[in-house]
Amino acid sequence: ELAGYRGPVAVMSFNPHSAALLAHHLPDRAVGLTTCAYDPDDWPLLPPDVCTRLAGLPDAEHLAFISHLARDLDNPRVAELKSGGMPILCWTIRSPEAEAKARRIADNVTFEGYAAARPGA
Repeated sequence: ELAGYRGPVAVMSFNPHSAALLAHHLPDRAVGLTTCAYDPDDWPLLPPDVCTRLAGLPDAEHLAFISHLARDLDNPRVAELKSGGMPILCWTIRSPEAEAKARRIADNVTFEGYAAARPGA
């Protein structure tokens, strides 16, 4: 689908294996990993050991960015990736208050349910 497209685009996945495969096949595109705390209560179909491994954001440093769950932005691994220069996005922001809090850490955000102010407007 992206082969003939020359405009700006980024792709991301919750699955680190899919993200790695995308990065391999799309070396000139921004590929990211959608991440979170992987609390086993929120991910009942994943074995607890898989949740623990994914919570450490494995192999994220090989990608262009992460988009991390807003309520877990204080995760030390997120701070480590950010200090290494990785862009940090977050999801999902539903209020101006949540946006203000997220922007203390995140470089950009994913909105849902409210129209955020446009920068410079």
